[in-house]
Amino acid sequence: MKINWFSPLPPERTDIAHYTARIIPVLSRVCDLTLWTYQQKWDKNLEHYATVRSFKEDNLDWSILNRADATLYNIGNDGIYHKDIFSFSQQHSGIIILHDFNLHELFEGIYRPQSDYKYLEMLRRIYGSKGLEEGIKYINGETTKDAMITMFPFYELALNNSLGAVIHNYDNLEYAADKNPAPVFYTPLPYANENNLRPLNTKISSTGKKSILSLICFGYFGGKNRRLIPILKSLAVFPRKDKFHLNIYGEIQFLDEIVSLIESLNLKKIVTFHGFAPENKLNAALDSADLAINLRFPTRGEASGSLLRTWNHALPCLVTKAGWFKQLPESCVAFVRPEAEEEDIHRHLNACLVDPEHYRAMGLAGRKYLEENHSSETFVRNLMEFIPQVISYKSKAFALELGKRTAGKIADDFSDDFAQKYLLERTAKEIFSWT
Repeated sequence: MKINWFSPLPPERTDIAHYTARIIPVLSRVCDLTLWTYQQKWDKNLEHYATVRSFKEDNLDWSILNRADATLYNIGNDGIYHKDIFSFSQQHSGIIILHDFNLHELFEGIYRPQSDYKYLEMLRRIYGSKGLEEGIKYINGETTKDAMITMFPFYELALNNSLGAVIHNYDNLEYAADKNPAPVFYTPLPYANENNLRPLNTKISSTGKKSILSLICFGYFGGKNRRLIPILKSLAVFPRKDKFHLNIYGEIQFLDEIVSLIESLNLKKIVTFHGFAPENKLNAALDSADLAINLRFPTRGEASGSLLRTWNHALPCLVTKAGWFKQLPESCVAFVRPEAEEEDIHRHLNACLVDPEHYRAMGLAGRKYLEENHSSETFVRNLMEFIPQVISYKSKAFALELGKRTAGKIADDFSDDFAQKYLLERTAKEIFSWT
């Protein structure tokens, strides 16, 4: 089977690039794979497994794309990495892999720079008068970005022109299927494979209490839903904060605000911002940490690659009890309720000091859950079973699109009801015979 795979690739600083790099060795064993990217430079090690091409070139050979059995587009919420991939998916139909079910920020970033009118028209088109009304309030500063994200996820726009969709959150399966005539498939987000599981280090199995416990937040902090500000404020008023040190790794769009907040809360002695870290440095930091914090609210609706990476280090983690996270077993994560963030953060920090073994056991349970539920091999096997369904749907998709266009043309050109009925019936029979 020939497969086109559109995705950001390493060294791009997004977990979707790393996810692609993790599964490509497994995927390339079962198909003839071509990786497509907007980038001009990528990790050359990928070329051991697949041909890599740039779709931003002026001399793009469409025949190469069209010879494939299936084309898959990885779509996330960050316009820096996914704007061009989405745009191309509207020109060439394929399977959409939704890494975030809530894509409001992606499409706001695409359409508002063109004009507020374009953004409002998209809201009206998908969500009707309610979308238009709330969009006007938002533009006028009368409602918040978080409110818009929660009400209008825009996943419908991502599925436009698709031949199928893959999602990683089972809760979203019904919504995606209801809005999309094409096949929709659930499979867990892949992470673990035979080459990337880390050995369990001595810290995990050690006993006793440390004088200072290491907290870690890491990832791509593109928006404030990653809850860095509430985390810092909670830490500032925690009575035993001197027993912890928080290390933050990653890029933060609102860095100046975070730096100012750390200074104003007198946290400089117990909080260190490291910026973006290479893989080996971040792995070492995760190995030495005692507790990770990975809060998301409002959630973007899909699975967290950061949590899967945390589990690979058998590291316990605080997560928001919302979206995909709330489906996880309590033995594997420490829940923080959105309506009681400070209270729950304090509760877990106190418990870590009193009973660190409980949280070490939680990290080990997460590692086991990762191995059993998030393997790359399972993902690839499920994907290869789903693609034939999409291939068989292509003729139906062609028939539906041809029927819509023909019906519109007949309605425009013929006002007589009898003529319309005759022509529509004849056209339908012809389309049926072709497809």
